[in-house]
Amino acid sequence: MSAAIKQSVRYFSRIVEPDGGSVALVGVEGDRLTVSYDPGSNDCDVCSLPPDSLAEMMQEDLKARGVEISKVIIELSGSA
Repeated sequence: MSAAIKQSVRYFSRIVEPDGGSVALVGVEGDRLTVSYDPGSNDCDVCSLPPDSLAEMMQEDLKARGVEISKVIIELSGSA
């Protein structure tokens, strides 16, 4: 597994951590990345990053890191 993928997952996890959330790597199958996303238990609706937005942002970040991922699959977990 690419170090760039792990770095990207850690990067996005740090973004959502202040609101009690987390992003964790589930796996990579071919050019599809699956992550577990817990948006956190924060009562602020606008504070949580929507799963579709997270997927798009992660795909763009990975592309910028030189990793070609055709699809980022978000599995909601935790308080979602």
